[in-house]
Parts: sequence; C-alpha cells; structure tokens
Amino acid sequence: MLLLEQKNNKFLKTCLKISLLGVMLISVLALHSKPLYAVEDGAYLVSRTTAYVNPETGQTADGGSNISLGESMCASIVDTYALVEQVNGKTYVTIGIGQMSNISSVSMNIQTSAGGGYQYAPATVTGTSTMDGDTVNHYRIEVVSVDLYISPILYVDAMGREVQFFIKLNTGSMTPGTGVFNALMVSQSTASDQTQQQQVTQDTSGNASTAENQTAENTTADAETEVKDEEKELEDISIRSFDELYEKAEGLTIYENQKKEKTSNGSSMPWGIILGGVVCLAGLGYFVYIKKFRGAK
Repeated sequence: MLLLEQKNNKFLKTCLKISLLGVMLISVLALHSKPLYAVEDGAYLVSRTTAYVNPETGQTADGGSNISLGESMCASIVDTYALVEQVNGKTYVTIGIGQMSNISSVSMNIQTSAGGGYQYAPATVTGTSTMDGDTVNHYRIEVVSVDLYISPILYVDAMGREVQFFIKLNTGSMTPGTGVFNALMVSQSTASDQTQQQQVTQDTSGNASTAENQTAENTTADAETEVKDEEKELEDISIRSFDELYEKAEGLTIYENQKKEKTSNGSSMPWGIILGGVVCLAGLGYFVYIKKFRGAK
C-alpha cells in the first residue's frame, strides 16, 4: 500500500510538472503572438508584391488568359514602395500607379478579411511622381489591415478593357518615412522626425549596440543555464510528449529572451485560450492517473 501511494505521489508530481510546463509554453506563445502590423502611429514605406492571378483562387479576376504578360505588366506598373499611414486606429495605404498616359481610369478594391471577398474603396489622388518616363499617380485608400490584399482595376487604353490584379504589402519591410508620397494623415514633420530618429539609431549603433549585445548575450546565457537546470530536474520523466513539449518551450524561451528589447503592442492570443490549455493539460494528467492507478486498486 505504501509503495502504491509513493507511485501515486510521484505520478501526481509528474502531472503537475507537465501542467506547469504547458502554462510556460502557452505563455511564451501568447507573448510572442502579435499582429504583423502592430506599429506605432506614423508614416512608413513598405515594399510590395504583385500578382495578376488571384493568389487565393488561382484564377484571373478579369478573365485574361495571357498570364505571363499580365504578371509582367502588374510588376512594372506599380511603384516599388507604398506608403502606409497609421493614426488613431485607422490605416491608410497610398499606392503609386504608373503608365498613366495609357490608363483612362483607376479604381481600388480591398479585401475585407483573410480569404474573404473584396469591396470598393474610395481612392484619393494625393500627388504624382515619374517612373520610366511616364506619370505615376498616387492613390490613397483606407484599408482594414495591411496584411490583406489590395486589388486595383485599371482601364488600359491599348488593350481596350479593364485589367484587375492583386497587391500584397510586405509588412516586415516597414521603414519610417514617406519617400515620394505626400503624407496626409501624419504631419510631414512627424514623418521626418521618424526618419531622422532611425538614422541616429543606425549611426550610433557602433557605440550603443556593444552594451546592448553584451546584455543580450548575458541574458541568453542565463536563459540557457536555467533551461539546463530544468532539464536535470526533469530527467526522471519518461513521457515522450513531455520531452517534445520541453524542447519546443526551450527554443521559444531563448528566442523571447533574445527579442525582449523589441516593442510589442499587445498579445493577439486571448487569455481564454491560455486558461483552456492549462485546464486541458490538468484534465489529461488526472485522466491518466485514474486509468493507471485507480484501476489498479
């Protein structure tokens, strides 16, 4: 009887460790998860990609069949960068459309949700520039999210019909500034200050980064030591899924320590998911305990 109680206590401790580790993993995921475009209010330049074929359906939206020609035209007619302005919870994107001497009309559709449909978005011409010896008009629209597709519809005179294609912003390339565009929602002085601040940060990186790198290295070393200590403590646990969970948590823990200097605008993972994960892990441990030990009595 005493031996059975000792086994029960050891198993309960194992279940508790699994639950605690699950909480740690879910917490790390919660801290790491955030919107791709969680940036401060301001003006940013962002690169883009274009596609003649709808990336989500594999079909052209205008019924065109010459895919290679359409892809080439889309890539050359859109300015390399777009302007993103974020202010008071609203996001505006300005896209440069070139070859205006061959285009009679321009309208913009925006995707309303991931994998969802499109709706018309009123566009305002905010300025012009030049590209390949022709005029580029700058069209500003309000978007739901910079992570969703934008679909311009152009009437090309030489083709005698409308051409529709798709633009995706590369949110990871956001850089403070306005480029050739006019920022309407964010003052030009604010945009200029953002660019200057970035330049100062880059210029002083030789001095400041040494201390920052040293701090990051020390933090990483401490994290690795902590993880190794946890490994030794849990060596007697033979549950395969626990070992796999630990390995994942180890990687994410070190990653978060290395990245802790970055600013996050909040977690996108609801706390209900975290609590649900803990409950599931605890329930699993209790179920195994009932099956293995209660059944043995």
